[in-house]
Amino acid sequence: MQLMNFSKAIFFALATLMVVSCGNNNGTTQSTKKKYTKQEIEDYNRLMAKKEAKRISQYVEEKGWPAKETGTGLHYYIYEDSSGPKPVEGNKVKVNITICYLNGDTAYSHVRYGAETFEIDRTNKESGLNEGVQYMPLGAKAKLVIPSHLAHGVVGDQAKIPPRTPLVFDVELLEIF
Repeated sequence: MQLMNFSKAIFFALATLMVVSCGNNNGTTQSTKKKYTKQEIEDYNRLMAKKEAKRISQYVEEKGWPAKETGTGLHYYIYEDSSGPKPVEGNKVKVNITICYLNGDTAYSHVRYGAETFEIDRTNKESGLNEGVQYMPLGAKAKLVIPSHLAHGVVGDQAKIPPRTPLVFDVELLEIF
């Protein structure tokens, strides 16, 4: 008898739980995520870009580098100059690159991956790198502080570089051809 009462109690508890948990949503689901307007997204991106630009300027200042800033937001500092020719759009270049975060940690290094060859402005290389090497004479070494919009943008590289990450490229221009 007790087993039957216990079984009935369990049955009614489960039935009540099923009725309560189903709820009445009339076939729709409610989303708690806010839908942002195009203007809100643009405003947010402008704010983030402004904060990042300030962070980069502070970084360059703290390093004491006499870096030049371009109209795109790239900061470059040629720390080992040369009197060689400068590459232009369409040239192929061979470079040694070490990519670091602003905290100094290394993401990628030519020591591990070797020198890279690419055609300026005609490859999928970071646009900040494409721009920066054009300021460098053959044989020069430079630090390029590249804002995220000129590097890997809002998605990162899906490997070592997180979204919206400004980067420091230490570049040596080995060849122009």
